[in-house]
Amino acid sequence: MEILDILTSRRNEITLAILIVAVLTGSVMYAYTQMNIESQSVTYPANGTIVEPQGENFTLGIDAGDDLNFGRVSRGANVTKTIEIAAGNNTLTFIEVASEGNISDYLEFDERNLFYNSTGLELELKGSSPGYYEGNVSLDIKTAQNWWGEKWLEQLYHSPF
Repeated sequence: MEILDILTSRRNEITLAILIVAVLTGSVMYAYTQMNIESQSVTYPANGTIVEPQGENFTLGIDAGDDLNFGRVSRGANVTKTIEIAAGNNTLTFIEVASEGNISDYLEFDERNLFYNSTGLELELKGSSPGYYEGNVSLDIKTAQNWWGEKWLEQLYHSPF
């Protein structure tokens, strides 16, 4: 029996396929057990009032506290708040941002962020429709603690899900 006959035998093809799947599964499981990622979640209350402009000298009342209080925003104006994130020296971090509540329709932000060391997450309240809006902004923060963790976070960031 020649090598080509051995390799093309149906029984040997199935055995080879099982062996390849086992090796790949073992490799993935090893990488998964080696990755070290620190996770935490943070939620910020968010609110703002969009009002009709009352003349040319309308001012914005912005609160610089720990929450995301956008204050009074004139219809047609936009206000941006920045959340500063510091992860450490040469540390890869992946953050997913989500909002809930009626303020969600007026907030714009990048939902997925991947960065080294530190960044500023900008949230912009669009003053398009008068009213009082409130809700929460949640950050799901994952920080890599080793090379395997970095590779996993890069895959998460580039995945379409």
